[in-house]
Amino acid sequence: MHGPAVKAFTDIQALDKVRNQVSDLQKQGVSFNVCGNTLKVMDLGMDELLAGMIRVDQGGVTRIGELQSQGYLYIRP
Repeated sequence: MHGPAVKAFTDIQALDKVRNQVSDLQKQGVSFNVCGNTLKVMDLGMDELLAGMIRVDQGGVTRIGELQSQGYLYIRP
Protein backbone atom coordinates (compact mmCIF):
# COMPACT_ATOMS: atom_id res chain seq x y z
CA MET A 1 0.00 0.00 0.00
CA HIS A 2 1.05 3.58 -0.52
CA GLY A 3 -0.21 7.11 -0.09
CA PRO A 4 -3.06 8.14 2.22
CA ALA A 5 -4.35 4.55 2.53
CA VAL A 6 -1.46 3.77 4.88
CA LYS A 7 -3.12 5.83 7.65
CA ALA A 8 -5.98 3.32 7.78
CA PHE A 9 -3.48 0.65 8.81
CA THR A 10 -1.90 2.49 11.71
CA ASP A 11 -2.50 0.82 15.03
CA ILE A 12 -4.27 3.88 16.40
CA GLN A 13 -6.59 4.56 13.44
CA ALA A 14 -7.42 1.00 12.32
CA LEU A 15 -10.95 -0.08 13.07
CA ASP A 16 -11.36 -3.41 14.85
CA LYS A 17 -12.95 -4.79 11.66
CA VAL A 18 -9.85 -3.84 9.62
CA ARG A 19 -7.51 -5.13 12.31
CA ASN A 20 -9.30 -8.50 12.38
CA GLN A 21 -9.48 -8.80 8.58
CA VAL A 22 -5.77 -8.05 8.21
CA SER A 23 -4.94 -10.64 10.85
CA ASP A 24 -7.17 -13.26 9.20
CA LEU A 25 -5.61 -12.62 5.78
CA GLN A 26 -2.10 -12.81 7.22
CA LYS A 27 -2.96 -16.22 8.68
CA GLN A 28 -3.89 -17.30 5.12
CA GLY A 29 -0.49 -16.18 3.83
CA VAL A 30 -1.29 -12.70 2.55
CA SER A 31 1.47 -10.14 3.07
CA PHE A 32 0.94 -6.40 3.39
CA ASN A 33 3.71 -4.30 1.84
CA VAL A 34 3.98 -0.64 2.85
CA CYS A 35 5.75 2.02 0.79
CA GLY A 36 8.89 3.24 2.53
CA ASN A 37 8.55 6.62 0.80
CA THR A 38 5.04 7.08 2.18
CA LEU A 39 6.22 6.18 5.68
CA LYS A 40 8.98 8.77 5.42
CA VAL A 41 6.65 11.53 4.14
CA MET A 42 4.01 10.76 6.78
CA ASP A 43 6.69 10.43 9.47
CA LEU A 44 5.44 6.98 10.47
CA GLY A 45 7.49 4.15 11.92
CA MET A 46 6.82 0.47 11.39
CA ASP A 47 5.99 0.22 15.08
CA GLU A 48 2.98 2.48 14.45
CA LEU A 49 1.44 0.11 11.89
CA LEU A 50 -0.56 -3.04 12.47
CA ALA A 51 1.60 -6.04 13.25
CA GLY A 52 3.15 -7.97 10.39
CA MET A 53 3.36 -5.16 7.82
CA ILE A 54 6.42 -5.29 5.54
CA ARG A 55 8.33 -2.12 4.61
CA VAL A 56 9.17 -1.82 0.90
CA ASP A 57 12.11 0.56 0.66
CA GLN A 58 12.16 0.83 -3.15
CA GLY A 59 8.69 2.42 -2.97
CA GLY A 60 5.16 1.15 -3.31
CA VAL A 61 4.68 2.11 -6.96
CA THR A 62 7.91 0.35 -7.92
CA ARG A 63 6.79 -2.74 -6.00
CA ILE A 64 3.42 -2.69 -7.79
CA GLY A 65 5.27 -2.60 -11.12
CA GLU A 66 7.42 -5.56 -10.09
CA LEU A 67 4.36 -7.58 -9.10
CA GLN A 68 2.56 -6.71 -12.33
CA SER A 69 5.55 -7.96 -14.33
CA GLN A 70 5.11 -11.26 -12.46
CA GLY A 71 1.47 -11.51 -13.55
CA TYR A 72 -0.31 -9.86 -10.62
CA LEU A 73 -3.04 -7.30 -11.26
CA TYR A 74 -3.37 -3.91 -9.60
CA ILE A 75 -6.99 -3.28 -8.70
CA ARG A 76 -7.82 0.09 -7.26
CA PRO A 77 -11.29 0.97 -6.01
